[in-house]
Amino acid sequence: MKLAISTLPCKEWSLEKTLQLCNKNDITGLELRTGLNDWSQIDLSQPECDYILEMLTKHKIRITDLATSVVVSGYDEYQLLEYERCVQLAKRLHTKGIRIMLGYFRERWSQNIAEVDIEGMSYWLRQADKIAGKNEVELWIETHNEYATGEALQRLFQDNRLPNSKVIWDVMHPIEQNENFVKTYDTLKEYLVHVHIKDGLPWADADMASWKYTKLGDGIVPIREIVHLLEDSGYSGYYSLEWESLWRNEIRGEDYTGEIVIPHYSKFMKELSLN
Repeated sequence: MKLAISTLPCKEWSLEKTLQLCNKNDITGLELRTGLNDWSQIDLSQPECDYILEMLTKHKIRITDLATSVVVSGYDEYQLLEYERCVQLAKRLHTKGIRIMLGYFRERWSQNIAEVDIEGMSYWLRQADKIAGKNEVELWIETHNEYATGEALQRLFQDNRLPNSKVIWDVMHPIEQNENFVKTYDTLKEYLVHVHIKDGLPWADADMASWKYTKLGDGIVPIREIVHLLEDSGYSGYYSLEWESLWRNEIRGEDYTGEIVIPHYSKFMKELSLN
């Protein structure tokens, strides 16, 4: 089992501190959130990237993917240019995946939001996929928003030729939309390249579109069953802790810092692999 972390809880940390904490907890992958630290800016120079690569080699850690802020709901030339900049950074950092999201974020089910321009978004994805292929990288689409379910993403792949695109399975988002995890896996397994691990449970207010986040093991996401399904099926990618404390009030505070949740994540995942 290969463990990674998103750098979301590492905003105030140096690269050295981040890598040292990974080493202490047997974490070998780093999902680099772009624009978060001075060592994750999109415009990093080649010498700056060379230093990062040197540090990664020293600590025996690799960057699994760039977790960009690109969100696409139609054809958006600016977002395509931003994506192209991320592709070039991925090449400088010797990493293969560039994560994007689709659709619109919503806080409540009753909230009125715009409709996705499916034709424009599909054209954008085909262009981005071609750019990925030319640069020998991959476009990684996360299960999120209107495309949180395996069913929705499978349809998107079937309707478009995307040979250089893969899927990040965020284990909670499809469940938030009442899709069983077995169905999610069955519909996405041929595209699956990366897994986001998190836990939570529904809010008392049923109109809330996303669940309340918790520490691993304190929620009702069937992480154990999901991991066993993946391991039994021969999954060889990373499991990455995506700790969204930057914008999740319920997981902020002294009991929820990266120094606490990252060791807990490592211990939790190791115990899953033994049982």
